Amino acid sequence: HLPQIAMESGARLVILNAEPTPYDGIADAVLRDPLSEVLPELAEAV
Repeated sequence: HLPQIAMESGARLVILNAEPTPYDGIADAVLRDPLSEVLPELAEAV
């Protein structure tokens, strides 16, 4: 339940997972693309 606690504390939640999760509905962003494609772009953005 850490994602829920983090969001209640003001954190932003980004889910990077191929399959749906129970937290998709509360996430700020949900990414389903392959990790090899997403991680380099995500690393540049932060």
